[in-house]
Amino acid sequence: ISKTDAVRSQLAHDMADGGYVIWRLWPEYRAMSDGRLEVFGPEVLPGLQPRTVARFVLLDAQYRFGTVLVNHRRGSVGQLVGALHADRTWRLTYLDDVSVVFVRSVEDPLRWPALDLDAPGLFESLGDVRDPGSQQRLSARTNLLASLGRPDLALRGWQEALLRNPDLPGG
Repeated sequence: ISKTDAVRSQLAHDMADGGYVIWRLWPEYRAMSDGRLEVFGPEVLPGLQPRTVARFVLLDAQYRFGTVLVNHRRGSVGQLVGALHADRTWRLTYLDDVSVVFVRSVEDPLRWPALDLDAPGLFESLGDVRDPGSQQRLSARTNLLASLGRPDLALRGWQEALLRNPDLPGG
């Protein structure tokens, strides 16, 4: 996300991404939270984390988000990603091995086109690398695609992971 790419309204994100938001988007955007208990306090900080569908709905009613940045490699956010993707209020506009970005559907569809999950080259190529990092990336992709309601694409990712790592636990 760059300063010119983010929708100019409230940005929903996890505290783990707050430091990045501050670094890349401040002062145009303020981070909702960034994990500093001394700033937010242990009573407030957990309530600012849009990790579940229910928590997101409550926060969205309060802040009226325009953009949602979800770190899909942190914890269990598959239900939130799936719910946002299924909701016509939101449009999936970006994904990678770590994050997904949804933009509220009322925003300019020419500037913020929906991402085509069937597009070739959706993810960066891993080449011939067969290390734990590439395995983690494939696992994240597979879980994300399953959360987005695309088990066909998730299965392809899992098959690639098994080809690269035949001794994969649970494979």
